[in-house]
Amino acid sequence: MGVKKKPTLKILFRQFTISLIVMLIAAIIVLFVLESLAVNAGLATRANQSELQVKEIIPTLTIAPDITKVVIPQGYGCLILDKNFAF
Repeated sequence: MGVKKKPTLKILFRQFTISLIVMLIAAIIVLFVLESLAVNAGLATRANQSELQVKEIIPTLTIAPDITKVVIPQGYGCLILDKNFAF
């Protein structure tokens, strides 16, 4: 049985630094994965979700003869004006 060498302070510091970096990267990845899962499950929405929905229906709004029958996303209102900017 031989005598076991104790790790030097330099080796311990390197191991600590590497493990700290790996854990920080893992924590960031876990947060992004959880956020993505929450959005896909419908538990959370993105900040510009309504804006993206409105951009999707712009072609429908431009060709629709009667805008009141087009489904407007929640969070947005609709104001119909004539050429003189009256209701």
